[in-house]
Formats: sequence, C-alpha cells, structure tokens
Amino acid sequence: MPHVVKRGETLGKIARAHGVTLRQLLDVNPRFRDQPDIVFVGDVLIIPGEELAPAPAVSPAPSEFAARLAAIARALHDQFQFVTEGDPVLCGQIRKWTNGIGAEFTSCTSPNHPWSAVFVSWCVKQAGATRSEFEFSKQHSVFVKKAIKNADTGTGVFHGLPIDAHPPGVGDIIQHNRARPPRSFEFARKNASYKSHSAIVVSLGQDEFGRFALTIGGNESDAIRRTKVRLNAQGFVVQRSSSPYICVIRTLK
Repeated sequence: MPHVVKRGETLGKIARAHGVTLRQLLDVNPRFRDQPDIVFVGDVLIIPGEELAPAPAVSPAPSEFAARLAAIARALHDQFQFVTEGDPVLCGQIRKWTNGIGAEFTSCTSPNHPWSAVFVSWCVKQAGATRSEFEFSKQHSVFVKKAIKNADTGTGVFHGLPIDAHPPGVGDIIQHNRARPPRSFEFARKNASYKSHSAIVVSLGQDEFGRFALTIGGNESDAIRRTKVRLNAQGFVVQRSSSPYICVIRTLK
C-alpha cells in the first residue's frame, strides 16, 4: 500500500516505522534520493516489500452525459494545454465560455477574476445540463452549494457529497480549498461565496504510487491542466493538509 506523508514525518521516521532502512526506502522511491531530508505532507511513498493496492474492480461504464462531459474537457485540454490565459486565442474562448453561461466577462488575466469555475460550468452546459440542474457560475462555491442541497433533499442529478462518502467516477467534479482558512464541507453546505477550485474527473487509473482520478480544470497555472488526485484502495479521495478537498459532486445525469 502507498504511504501518504503526514505532518511531522520524515523519510527516516517512515522507514523505521515500517521496519526498513532509509536506503531501502530510497531504492523504491528514487525521486527523493537527491534531497532525502526534504519531504512534504501529501507526498506518496512506496514501502519496500508492500505491494501496491490491487487493481480497482471494473467500474460501471459512465453515463452518456458523463462520458460526453469528460470528452469535452479532454478535447479542450488537448487544444489549449500549451497556451496560457494571456494568449488571445484562449482569452477569446474564456470570454465565449463566460458569456455562454450567462455571466459578465471581466478579464482573462486578473487574479481577482479567475475563470476556473467558468470552465467547469461551460463544459457541464455543453455536455447537456440545464441551469435548473446545475447552477452555472463564476464561483465554484455557488454550484457546489446547489449540489449539496440536491443531495440533502434527494433531488436533482448533481449531488454534492463529502469526499469520504463517494468514490469519484468519470464525469464527477472534485472541489478543493484555494484560500485560508480552509473551508469544510459543512461550511460549503451553508455558504455560496468563498474561494475554492474544482475540476472534472475524466478518467481513473493506477500508477506506481497507487490509484488516482485524473482531472482537468481551468485556470490551473493560468491554463487548462491535468491533475492526478490520489485515491485510496477503496477509491475514495485521499485527504491532504495543503489545500484540503471539500466536496465531490456526483453526476447522476
């Protein structure tokens, strides 16, 4: 099983706790060899002699809507992954997406006007969701609050759930904190205006560090980027101390 580094841990402490030497630990985690004294909370290590988590069971095929949503996000990543928000072509698209969700365009590059929620909202709309189903917005917190309300009342086709309540699948949306103090799921249930970020799950996979959900989001390093969100052996999001996760929006459409 992979080991996720916790606050106060060092490579030496982790090695001793698992009954191996530091050299053995570094042999199977070579990326730490150059600076073995530097490790960060959330880093994922392989413990010598411990097998990776078993391959996940075959997940149910995503719905037509979920597959279409993932395909839209992948296509935009393929098209724009090498350009940033200051590029006139991408900026023109950001303006189009903003207007397309019924919002007022302000800027592509201003830190006061991030476009990541616009990206998610536009992809969801293009995939075929209506405003009554998904609260298109320039703020992630707005559509997250609506999704949580749907889950609480057992209505709608987008349900906002705690990260330990639903293993994300293709077409789901994962939200995390983007400011201090970090906000909790209970805070998100009651508030529609706070800084956060979310991205669309486009596939599930497994690598040498364990299971992951591959997400695509907008305004990540000023562009459209892919990110691996670490999952545990049961497929749930692995929580982290830096920019902790808040919510998983389950897509039922």
